[in-house]
Amino acid sequence: MNGYFGKTTDKGLHWSYMNIGTEAELTALNFRKNVGVLIAVDSTIFVTTNHGEDWRRIEFPSLDLRSIVFLSDSTAVLSCSNGRIIKSKDLFRTFSVSVTPSSTEIKGIHFVDDIRGVLLDKNGLMAKTTNGGSNWTNV
Repeated sequence: MNGYFGKTTDKGLHWSYMNIGTEAELTALNFRKNVGVLIAVDSTIFVTTNHGEDWRRIEFPSLDLRSIVFLSDSTAVLSCSNGRIIKSKDLFRTFSVSVTPSSTEIKGIHFVDDIRGVLLDKNGLMAKTTNGGSNWTNV
């Protein structure tokens, strides 16, 4: 069921399903407290600030989005298939795009705090940041 995701409020005993307003396949989801981000295959993300009751749609034309990582309650990073990183400090009302040393799909990204992080691309290239993802260098 494209565009649908499951929600539980009782630790998985009962589930309800809701459509967030897309027919696209949903590929990634991450929550931090009441804030959540869903990624769809059509280069769209959906952001909620109320535990998934309402969703705001944001389109990123021509970017193949892969994963989402929260650095804080309002700061998040999206990884893309072309080695780019999208960072927002206000839940994607505004954002910046950073170029990494990779030119291919970023398979994993992890931050140990809000400024230090590492990424791994599909070819095994590792890069690190010490400024919250604004700049990246090979490891």
